[in-house]
Amino acid sequence: MRSQTMRALDAAVHLRDYKGDLDAAAKVLDVALARKDPSTDEERARVLATRAELAVDLGDKERAWIAP
Repeated sequence: MRSQTMRALDAAVHLRDYKGDLDAAAKVLDVALARKDPSTDEERARVLATRAELAVDLGDKERAWIAP
């Protein structure tokens, strides 16, 4: 069974890659990162990396460098 964190990552990737909705993808990851979900360090790192990529794509330079 996939963790909530990984399901959120899957949803964000779908929104980004298939729907082209970068804002919605970023919001999904922001919610996942704010949640107190028992995720592994690797899962959290993958979500943070994807969130940073979205920040760059959205032109949000400040967010690209600051991890929540």
